[in-house]
Amino acid sequence: MKRITLLAVTTASAATLAIPAFAGSLAAPKMEPAVTAPAPVQTPAPVMTNDWTGGYVGLGLGYDKAKSSPGASGSSGVGSLFAGYNYDFGKFVLGGEVGASKMHANYGASTLKQTYDAKLKGGVDMGRTMVYGALGATHAQNVHGVGKLIGVGLDYQLTHNIVVGGEADYTMYSNGVANGTDLKNTQLQARVMFKF
Repeated sequence: MKRITLLAVTTASAATLAIPAFAGSLAAPKMEPAVTAPAPVQTPAPVMTNDWTGGYVGLGLGYDKAKSSPGASGSSGVGSLFAGYNYDFGKFVLGGEVGASKMHANYGASTLKQTYDAKLKGGVDMGRTMVYGALGATHAQNVHGVGKLIGVGLDYQLTHNIVVGGEADYTMYSNGVANGTDLKNTQLQARVMFKF
């Protein structure tokens, strides 16, 4: 009998201790929302405006050919320094430029060594590219009178400040040579300029 009483007391005690384990709600536990880090702020890359307005300075290297009538001619390399200003109207660009060139082109008994020019430029704005024409006047050392200049060129903006391009100029000096004959000069140059 003692054993049965001990077994009954032990069972009742175990059951009493187990009741709190079953207490509580049967509802699913609430989950805390996940914390996410904010997205990194991205700054947009600078957009190139392709505006041609502004001053510039540059240099050119290329080829020069001088020819006097009735046919004496010579050619040489040519280097030039120039400065100018352009104004961009949207589709069209107008500007002006002055420059000096150094060459050593023989034509007969004479040699074309230095020229100084001033020209007006008008171009078409095609974004980073500009195609233009030029009209102006040129003075050459040891050549009589002022030559009439006509030219064409193409410029391309590598960056907002660095522009590369090429230009071809033709100049006619009427009665420029001492014996009264004309002098024709052609220049082809690759150009690089800093725009500010």
